[in-house]
Amino acid sequence: MSRVSRRHLLKLGLISSAGLLLGVRMTGRVVSAELSGEVRESTALHPLVQITPNGEIVLFAQNPEMGQGVKTSLPMILAEELDVRFEDITVKQADWLPGLDLQFSGGSLSIRLNYQAMRQAGAAARQMLKQAAAAHWQIPLETLETENGRVRDVSGEHSSTYGELAAAAARLPLPADAPLKSPTDFRIIGKSHSDVDLEHIITGQPLFSLDLKLPGMLYAVVRRSPVSDGQVATYNDEATLKVAGVRTVYVLSNEQHGGRIIQANSPNFVSGVAVLADSTWAAMQGARALQVKWRNPDTLDHTD
Repeated sequence: MSRVSRRHLLKLGLISSAGLLLGVRMTGRVVSAELSGEVRESTALHPLVQITPNGEIVLFAQNPEMGQGVKTSLPMILAEELDVRFEDITVKQADWLPGLDLQFSGGSLSIRLNYQAMRQAGAAARQMLKQAAAAHWQIPLETLETENGRVRDVSGEHSSTYGELAAAAARLPLPADAPLKSPTDFRIIGKSHSDVDLEHIITGQPLFSLDLKLPGMLYAVVRRSPVSDGQVATYNDEATLKVAGVRTVYVLSNEQHGGRIIQANSPNFVSGVAVLADSTWAAMQGARALQVKWRNPDTLDHTD
């Protein structure tokens, strides 16, 4: 499993009256986002987890749900370390943000890339909520415990919800090393949970990409390189552009984009030639009509 670098460690902050806000430090462009999804340039935080003053816990999933269970597994990890019930976390899809790393779906990497960060987020938030409670009640931190979204002291004299403590906790510095739970104490991770989208899926409610229709939208079919890391040497699109409905072609070259396509948070891709058309059928016919000569990594030419 990949190690999470320091730049992916979670920080915490306060934005207006939003309560406790946790985010991933990003590289490049600095952005933050309110609950409405409106993006504004201001701080070095991208909110992924939020505890509101009314006690609502929201996890903004940075990886899109494509049927692999991201919207179920990520809140399980967060709930474990935050010490709340799995059912208490609301999962919302995060908007696409140019400054956020690894915001894609593919390779079954969502848990591998986010497991440790989600654990650190939950542990840090839990520690800060306890610190806020200890300061408010003026009692030792060691006498406090958490359970099901509440902080209480072992004597039972004091008890507050996370929502009641969220604003005060957000003003505290980030703990250097918030203790993580021992796997032997896990109550949620490793247990079976139904997919949060299961009922919607079996009742046909979600809008899938194949269902999406936008005014003036085009459909793309990509003629991929037949060899690993192959590049387009030359191509002839004369026959392709004669296909009814074909609008244009576009060369995809991972060499030109440092192994990435257009945006920094998109994954690696196989080079090729994309045919854009008014329909999938037209794009397929156009791709078949393309004449492409490929250059592979060993400089051997291959005509397709």
